Amino acid sequence: MRVHGRGGAGGGLSSVTTDATLTGAGTGASPLKVANPFPGGWPVSIWIDRNNSGGTAHSFPTNTLDIYGMQIDEQVQFSQLYIEIDALDAGHNYDVGLYNFAGTLLANIGAQPLPATGNLFFNTVQGLITINPAIYWLVFTGAASTAQYGISFGQRGTLSYATALATQASAGGACPATITPLAKSYTTTKGFFGLVA
Repeated sequence: MRVHGRGGAGGGLSSVTTDATLTGAGTGASPLKVANPFPGGWPVSIWIDRNNSGGTAHSFPTNTLDIYGMQIDEQVQFSQLYIEIDALDAGHNYDVGLYNFAGTLLANIGAQPLPATGNLFFNTVQGLITINPAIYWLVFTGAASTAQYGISFGQRGTLSYATALATQASAGGACPATITPLAKSYTTTKGFFGLVA
């Protein structure tokens, strides 16, 4: 970063040139923290998609993927995915995963039966990880379509980057290691979920 200031006749600043490099996440009093709305600083330990209203139950796709693109604006550290399960299935495996914008799996719950309904917390296979602000892909898949998860409808300006249902292949109710990212196509539909440490 180079800062210039120039003064002239009659007062003002002197001519100053400073070279500096800013690295790291910053401390609580640093300029890198000024825009942080969370008193504890980065990373936050809970993130729930905000401004969603309404919603409905939606079946997991069999051996394919439901993909939702969304922007996460905070640095988040988490070890659990918070998901709404609306219909259970104790006899087949299902998985939910979070992918980076390039389509690489970052975190998932692992292929498992879903024997209960409600707003549930699932440990991630990867344990505690930290993600930075960016666009991410949320993926739901299953070995059957008996179980259902909650879809939220964004309102008041909330958008998904893209959504595609029953697309791309999966096997055994597990999220694949990579997906093909979707083309941008803004929509108000997304799977309901959260990230929790």
